[in-house]
Amino acid sequence: MKRALILFLGALCILPASVGAFEVPKKPQTYVNDYAGMLSVEERAQLEQKVQAFEQSSTNEIAVVTVQSLDGEDVADVAQQIFTAWGIGKKDKNNGVLLLISLSDRKTRIQTGYGVEGMLTDLGTSYIQSDLITPAFRAGDYAKGINDAVDAMITALGGKNIVSHEESLVLNRSKTSPDDNFFTIVIIAVNLSLWFLAATKSWWFGGVVGGIVAAIGVFFLGLSMFIFIPSIIIGLLLDFVLSKIGVKGAGGGGFGGFSGGGSSFGGGSSSGGFGGGSSGGGGSSGSW
Repeated sequence: MKRALILFLGALCILPASVGAFEVPKKPQTYVNDYAGMLSVEERAQLEQKVQAFEQSSTNEIAVVTVQSLDGEDVADVAQQIFTAWGIGKKDKNNGVLLLISLSDRKTRIQTGYGVEGMLTDLGTSYIQSDLITPAFRAGDYAKGINDAVDAMITALGGKNIVSHEESLVLNRSKTSPDDNFFTIVIIAVNLSLWFLAATKSWWFGGVVGGIVAAIGVFFLGLSMFIFIPSIIIGLLLDFVLSKIGVKGAGGGGFGGFSGGGSSFGGGSSSGGFGGGSSGGGGSSGSW
């Protein structure tokens, strides 16, 4: 818990400089969008044809997105931003899946819509990451890793189990540690705090929040009383910035993974190749 509180204090200080660093691409007309150039023209066309055919037969939407960089943001946050902005999946079914790949960061994310979480579980996406994507990417065969991942998604969304009992045991043993859970709680707390500050019209409330954070640091972490004034000042400045210019995504009721209708990303729109679906953050992240 102490580590989580320290991370929370640090995140509040550093986030203002990094908020909104990643710019979500304009909503496309295609399901496969290779901004990082990881696929050849032929490979991209074949993959597009595959996911289009699957959408026509099942209504499920699979989006494949490669980017050059996450621009310092967390891969899960960027995946949520893209999912919300594009509205992946049908609006009435929320049956979309996003495979996000950042080339320079060597990170991947499979993000699932609300409606497919029962078929494409977190365990299933972890298997796809560790057993299909990572080995192929490490060998430099991006097309194979992406195609195998999409094939496994199609199988899972068709109601078939893609993870054996033995593989389930291995993946369960390698789940996140308590420290990782603390970090997740910290990120959620920061997201909620920033969203609330951006939603309030009065920016002075940030000073109150800064004082509360300082009190937590003093009484629970043994920090110096001198942190009160800097914390209050940081809180005031943070609230002032968020209240005046807003945070990317906050205007629609969401920030860094908390989606809502009518956001500046247009998550509820049904134009283009996607149907306006949404995600609650299900899925898994990986690296190679």
